[in-house]
Amino acid sequence: MRRLVNPQQATVLDHLDRLLPLVRTPRLEVRQAVEQVIAAVLGSVTNGAVFVGYLDYQRELFAIADAAGDGSFGLRPGLTIPIADSYCFHMADGRAPRFCNDTAHDPVYGSLAVQAALGCGSYLGVPLEWPDGSPFGSLCAVARSAYAFTAANRDLFIAASRVLSRTLYSRYADSTCAALGAALLGSPTAPDAHA
Repeated sequence: MRRLVNPQQATVLDHLDRLLPLVRTPRLEVRQAVEQVIAAVLGSVTNGAVFVGYLDYQRELFAIADAAGDGSFGLRPGLTIPIADSYCFHMADGRAPRFCNDTAHDPVYGSLAVQAALGCGSYLGVPLEWPDGSPFGSLCAVARSAYAFTAANRDLFIAASRVLSRTLYSRYADSTCAALGAALLGSPTAPDAHA
């Protein structure tokens, strides 16, 4: 007997299918893995941008590894801001919600300088984590309008972040976070944020 799926669930399932190559290719290059995850979730985001970021705790920076979607946000690979000014740091640290459809009025996000600079209405972020649960990065989306994201978006991002975290961990399990950060950012070296 075939189980009926509501349209929101069907959309998530369609986008999850795009993640299968990551699961089936465990030794995928970091850049390819990031690009595939962004491509898989970008179609679920309307009038927004999707990005993967690296939390560099040692240098206290948040760095964009890759981004796609609405270019008006100015998100681009290599862009860095002080870590405490990023949505993702507060989300990954548990100080602010992962799913916020009114960032301007959120007590944490609304007070950040990045909120005034970007003019976001909605934020959706999920940490990229080591197996012990400590965050090393994030998979996120931003949109200008409030209430841009749904529970289906949230569920898709959670699944995608788990796949990307596992993919990156399988490649860098015996390395430092610095090596992972360097690979994410496409640079020869990066500081050790996981030490």
